Amino acid sequence: MTLVFKKNIEYVVCYEKNRDNVKYKGVQKNSASNDPFTKPQNSIKILKFPAGSIHTTLNDGVYKKGVYGTERFPNELLNDLIVENGLNKNDVEFSNKFIWTQDTLNHNLKENLRVDLSRQLVLSYKKSNYNPECPPNFIDASVGVDTTENAGAYLETLIGSKSFDYPKPVSLMNYLLKFKDDKDAIILDFFSGSGTTAESVFSLNSQDHGKRKFILVQIPEACSENSKAYEAGYKTICDLGEDRIKKAGKKIKEEAGISAVDLDVGFRVLKLDSSNMTDVYYNPNSMDQSLLDMLVGNVKEDRTPLDLLFQVMLELGVELSAKIEERTIAGKKCFVVNDNDIVACFDNNVTDETIKELAKINSLYAVFKDSSFTNDSSNINCEQIFKSVSPSTIIKVI
Repeated sequence: MTLVFKKNIEYVVCYEKNRDNVKYKGVQKNSASNDPFTKPQNSIKILKFPAGSIHTTLNDGVYKKGVYGTERFPNELLNDLIVENGLNKNDVEFSNKFIWTQDTLNHNLKENLRVDLSRQLVLSYKKSNYNPECPPNFIDASVGVDTTENAGAYLETLIGSKSFDYPKPVSLMNYLLKFKDDKDAIILDFFSGSGTTAESVFSLNSQDHGKRKFILVQIPEACSENSKAYEAGYKTICDLGEDRIKKAGKKIKEEAGISAVDLDVGFRVLKLDSSNMTDVYYNPNSMDQSLLDMLVGNVKEDRTPLDLLFQVMLELGVELSAKIEERTIAGKKCFVVNDNDIVACFDNNVTDETIKELAKINSLYAVFKDSSFTNDSSNINCEQIFKSVSPSTIIKVI
């Protein structure tokens, strides 16, 4: 019997709309080894190192000018070097095929560059922070990206059931999102599946205190009644993704502890649906009288106040991620969006007391339902109250 291994490679294809010559960022180098100061193809340069800028294990004493180093890496010392307590006591100059100019060296020294001098007088350096390297074409464990098999095992542990085959690894999304170093980015994921992208955004924000946001789009594809996902209580892929995002956010906050006090792991779930309004609201001329008599109001009976609020937010250009505060004013349920962008009340028979309190918020818009007013006079009274208390507020009735 022979044992045969097959390679399984999946492609990640990346596009950009406009080529802006911005470098993509890959692995962040974090090496304990020193980097060479020279390249064989470079021209000879002279660099001056200020006193105290070179670290060395050389014994204290004076080292005469001359050619040092090794046969492969010669290094010419242009003036006597005085070593004391592991540092160069005096300014010292070297001649070599250096990778930097004097200005670059001076700049890097200000950025906490560490210069080391070996016992053979070979120069090398370490940076406190390295620029990320260019992303390679092959993405694997060498750049910190896990496999889909391990991602599946992780998801099973997170949600408590094996409900999704071959999810994307969180490490893969972390790696891709780091290509552009934008801590305020908005990440859009179509066909979001199990919600890996959302967990990746939470994870990165936890690591670097970023403010990234995500928009996930997924068709509510039904889970087969014979599937493990259905047995676990997930009727659709969206149900699974929503549960995963909740549990991932909680897990990340718990693991980060006090450093994640301000980490936002909240999200809002919206679904695409038909309009909240009846047909007569949009096209009254096409309705015959018998149908008009059947219509009690402009809003479909199965729609909630939040359904109406989100429609209003869309129509007025307010982000669906905006803060929404629910208040009870004089017995009526009211909403305040983004502190004062929108105030809204979709209850029936809204009283003057409720209207006066809403007007005091001085919002850009005040929105009511047609049935919020018992008659035309109460509608006019609402306009008068706002005109007196908050004249700049625009009133809309749906």
